[in-house]
Amino acid sequence: MRDKIKINNWVILVIIVLIGSILRLYQLGTESIWLDESVGIQNVYTSFTAMIRNVISNDISPPLYFTLLWGWIKLFGRSEIAVRLLSAILGITSILLMYKLGKLLFSRKEALVGAFIFAISKPPIWASQEARMYPLFIFLVLASSILFIKFCTTNSKKTLFLLTFVNILISYTHLYGLFFILFEGIYILAAKREKLKDFIISGIIIIICYIPWIIVLKTQIPMGAGSWIGRVGGLSGIYYIIWKLSSEYKLLVLAFGTLAMFGVIREFKEHNRSNVLLLLLWILTPIVIAYTLSYLIRPFLDARYVFFVVPAYYLLVARGIFWLKNKVAQSLSLLVITGISGYILFSYYTTIQKEQWRESVKFVETSELKADGIVITGGSTAFEYYYNGSLPAECLPFAFPMAQGTIITDSIKNRIDNMQNIWFFKSAYNNPKLGFEEWLNGKFCIKTEKDFFGIKVYYCEKKE
Repeated sequence: MRDKIKINNWVILVIIVLIGSILRLYQLGTESIWLDESVGIQNVYTSFTAMIRNVISNDISPPLYFTLLWGWIKLFGRSEIAVRLLSAILGITSILLMYKLGKLLFSRKEALVGAFIFAISKPPIWASQEARMYPLFIFLVLASSILFIKFCTTNSKKTLFLLTFVNILISYTHLYGLFFILFEGIYILAAKREKLKDFIISGIIIIICYIPWIIVLKTQIPMGAGSWIGRVGGLSGIYYIIWKLSSEYKLLVLAFGTLAMFGVIREFKEHNRSNVLLLLLWILTPIVIAYTLSYLIRPFLDARYVFFVVPAYYLLVARGIFWLKNKVAQSLSLLVITGISGYILFSYYTTIQKEQWRESVKFVETSELKADGIVITGGSTAFEYYYNGSLPAECLPFAFPMAQGTIITDSIKNRIDNMQNIWFFKSAYNNPKLGFEEWLNGKFCIKTEKDFFGIKVYYCEKKE
């Protein structure tokens, strides 16, 4: 009987992974490469040493993901599907790790439900279809959490070594990785003090290995890296984060929030407080730290940066479903979550999500209108990814300090002042404070315009 149940569980897990795989691979290359993806691709489409220099100069994120992408592009090319496939594979593999984590913390039932919610939810699917570091971050966080639980329950030196190694990788994947490692330290202090000495040794090794990137960060922060992040504050800011974690849907905020609360209640009633403490600290530590730093220093909290807490969030939801004693209520809860997630994903797949750089560049390249140059707002890397023409292109800044941005803008004005006809790409990252559009309207007449998602293209002719 037990063997039959075990086989059935594996069949269900295979089905869940299959569903998650389809959702992550579906339409993988349909949409254009957008700004953030194009910056990463440009960073790595060069030699290894130049790639490291590019990452240091152009991206505040540590270099591990870009190193993997560098090797990946060498093998598979840099088409939309190719560069995103690495993320999709990491996202699919994470479903299995999600199941493993759920089984360690609770039971196979919660593990399967948690893996299923993870497989069909928008945040991890979105991450798995982005050529960015987020799916690698989630994958490593899941691996670390599994090793961390084993470290807390065994005396294996091998586990401690692997945990230290994975945490070093996490620290070199995203800045918020430090917050995840800190959560583990807080949990040790609160619930497993007998493990404190070993964890301190692990932490010292991580810090020593992280020193090279600390030196880089000291040079990046004065340059204003990350200055595009808006301030998230007050109760509305807290709700915004929960809303993002709940697939940007109010009904799921209510459903997930209620079920997660039930999961916490169940753990306390059954005296499994260590498990619920671990999951709550996993969720709260990075958000609270980033929230605090955003107030004390500068805006630092962006919802996608904390998507690595969704495994803990979804496992609490799964635990809450089984807090409901009635099997009909359990099935109904899961059915509602599945139905809402399906509706959300239908909208996700049928609505354009990323700026249409491929389509807008093709429009210009196939136009019979003659131009002397091109001006782009908000970063040129996505334009450069698609553009095969020979016209000189200028890019207006969007993330530089205002004084530096004004100097660059004035220089561009001088270079195009003698041109008779230009194409102007106004992207979603246009900075109106630079005053370029007012200057353009004073010098040129708009003869043709075309709207794309996130981009407007204008053909401008010099006034007589």
